[in-house]
Amino acid sequence: MAFVCTVSENDLNVEIFKRGDASLSVLPIGYNDDLGTVYSMAVGFEPLPGGDTEFFFHVVEAHPEMDEEHIYWSGRETRFISDPEDRKAILAAMLYLTQGLLRSSQPETVRWFTHDEDPPDKALVKHFLIANVFDVNGYSVITPDPYHGRRVWLAERRAG
Repeated sequence: MAFVCTVSENDLNVEIFKRGDASLSVLPIGYNDDLGTVYSMAVGFEPLPGGDTEFFFHVVEAHPEMDEEHIYWSGRETRFISDPEDRKAILAAMLYLTQGLLRSSQPETVRWFTHDEDPPDKALVKHFLIANVFDVNGYSVITPDPYHGRRVWLAERRAG
């Protein structure tokens, strides 16, 4: 059996875990019975030196019986999620989690980066959608020139 998506737009409970200025939201997104694996989407904020906050997101593959996990940072690594509708549902859930974190944490400045160097335009779409979530939630977002092939986004909370 291949990856089975369990994301349902009617069942997106955002639970946020906080430790100091760090926050994390995790949502189960699927499983593979043949491999004995379960998959979750993790979205979070981590404080950076100097007062900024880094935004991150990744897929976590867990093997509960072996007490092992693997983190997928790149969309290139998650090709096992092959159904375009599943990928769309997972992206929508990630954007929803991002909005929940923003409303809960309200960091002043946030930055995030592409994991891969020189990603194709198709891979950048999710980052521009993330930037839109920040914009709608009161942030000004800029995208400076790439740094060593990695794209960067900077978001600053607007006054008022």
